[in-house]
Amino acid sequence: MNTIIKYLPTAAAAEALGLSSGKALIGYLSELKQGVHYQDRRKAGARKAKYFFNVEAIRNYWDKPPERR
Repeated sequence: MNTIIKYLPTAAAAEALGLSSGKALIGYLSELKQGVHYQDRRKAGARKAKYFFNVEAIRNYWDKPPERR
């Protein structure tokens, strides 16, 4: 069975996760895994990143106790 994983743009994902802004969500990039929790969809040659986040995967990750992450 195929599961569709929905990735949301930064601002929409931050709102869905109850964060104050997209910048707050960007602050968590160091603890999240690229390809699992977020994707960088910038165009070839672009300097500015365009992040999309898997809200369900992030919620599951944050629901785990810190020692089990």
